[in-house]
Amino acid sequence: MQGWIGRDAPTKAFNAYKERTKADPVVFSFDLQGYGTLLFPKRNVYAIAGFSDKVFDIMKLLESDKKALLHEIEKIELG
Repeated sequence: MQGWIGRDAPTKAFNAYKERTKADPVVFSFDLQGYGTLLFPKRNVYAIAGFSDKVFDIMKLLESDKKALLHEIEKIELG
């Protein structure tokens, strides 16, 4: 999570890649330490706390619906 700050941050390379390819990539970021900060550009970024094999199911779900996790929470809350 802290990789996007400071002198060695890949921000310049990320922006150059986007410009060169005319892409707007989806970024999945994993917070393994529990820092709780999001330092990536915010568009198309998913910050996921922890890691297990289930994360691939979550990634697939989010690629089909950006608000999929919110919808799952609402299902539980609304019963």
